Amino acid sequence: MERTNDISLAVAYVNVQDLAALLAVVVYGARHEHIAEKLGMDTAQVSEAINRAAAVLRHPSSTAVLSSYLDSVLIDSRLRSFIKKFKVEERLAPVCEQCGRTYAAGPRLHSRRGRPRRFCSNACRQKAYRTRSAAAR
Repeated sequence: MERTNDISLAVAYVNVQDLAALLAVVVYGARHEHIAEKLGMDTAQVSEAINRAAAVLRHPSSTAVLSSYLDSVLIDSRLRSFIKKFKVEERLAPVCEQCGRTYAAGPRLHSRRGRPRRFCSNACRQKAYRTRSAAAR
């Protein structure tokens, strides 16, 4: 499969921690604060890591390879093994602010409007609202 080998080569030049931060934002929709906590960085370093990874992937040599993937998402075996080896999904998946469980944020491949999700469900969102309202009284 030439397509998967091409994308693996494009990703191979990205620093591991930078790639983890970029994947956390793009795939999982994680907030910079959450990424900073999980990777042991501060939010400024997270922003720099994401910018570095994006810059490497925007390089003309990578752009030619990745341009065919803009309409479809492809996670090849090397990228999947990276995600599994460094436990990217476990470490960087968003965490509900009410119950503390991780939840699937869904692919964030196209920019969404509004704020990122903070709760895993409407029930947790409502429970957090009731807790805040009771504390304000």
